[in-house]
Parts: sequence; structure tokens; C-alpha cells
Amino acid sequence: MGGAADYQWQLNGLDIPVATTPTLSIGFVTWTNAGIYRLVTSNALARVVGPPIILTVLRTPLRFDNPPQGIELTNGDTHLRLSGASGVGPVVLLASSDLLAWEPVLTNPPVIGPVEFTNVAARNQPRRFYRAYEGAVAGPLQNYLEGSVTVQPRRFYRASESR
Repeated sequence: MGGAADYQWQLNGLDIPVATTPTLSIGFVTWTNAGIYRLVTSNALARVVGPPIILTVLRTPLRFDNPPQGIELTNGDTHLRLSGASGVGPVVLLASSDLLAWEPVLTNPPVIGPVEFTNVAARNQPRRFYRAYEGAVAGPLQNYLEGSVTVQPRRFYRASESR
């Protein structure tokens, strides 16, 4: 090519604002950075689209933290801390006293990082089990929230507590 070159990085076919250098640096990589990157180089004579560069980001699994930060009982209240939320959708926390009937006790908007919850409604129950699900509320979980008893989302994370 001749003359000074202009650079523009793209993610999934769309220009990335201010990504106009020959190299692309991504500081804190999350699942939203996954996709197909290309570098478009141009000057007065030509425009060249570089080969696709596929970035795959593995999600950190959602999990209940281990004590002392994870599950704490204080004055009859249960405090739970979930780690690994990836911002993919809401974090839904379900509770049960018998492992058969599950009820949502928290639906948190999408968040990246820890989710904390204090369950004051569990004070009068001798045993409580918890599940956490992350992602768009659809399919089996949506059916459950509408009254179905079948819950089979792809990822459930469990914790239990006894008094």
C-alpha cells in the first residue's frame, strides 16, 4: 500500500470506537469481549480487511463462596454470597425447605462479580436449601416462575444450611 495507513478494529463486523491503532489491547476481559475481531487497514490507494481473529472467553462459573464470606448465619438471618456472576443475565436465587418445592427469593439484574443476599424469611425454618441460576429467564426456569414444577436449567449451583 502507499502513504500513511489508517486502522480500524472491528468486533463482529462493527467498528470499535477509538480502536484505531495497529494493535488492540483489552484491559479487563469479560464474556462480552468474545467474538470475531478484524483489523481494517486503509490508505488512499486500498482497503484491506484482515483475517478473522476469534476470541473465546470462558465464563467463571457461578458459585456460593465458602465461609466466612459465603454463607453466614447471624441473628437467625442467612447471608449468602455468590461469586462469578458474568453479567449474562439476571441471577436468580431459589430456596427450598424440602428439595422438592423451590421458590425464587431473589432475582438480581445482570451483574459482574459477587451477589450478596440476606434471607430474613428463613428465620422460622429449621433447614433451607439454595440454588442459584444465571442467565436469561427463559425456557424451563421461565416455566417454573409461572407455576410449573419442572425446573431444569442448564446450570444450577447449590448450597444448603441447617440450623
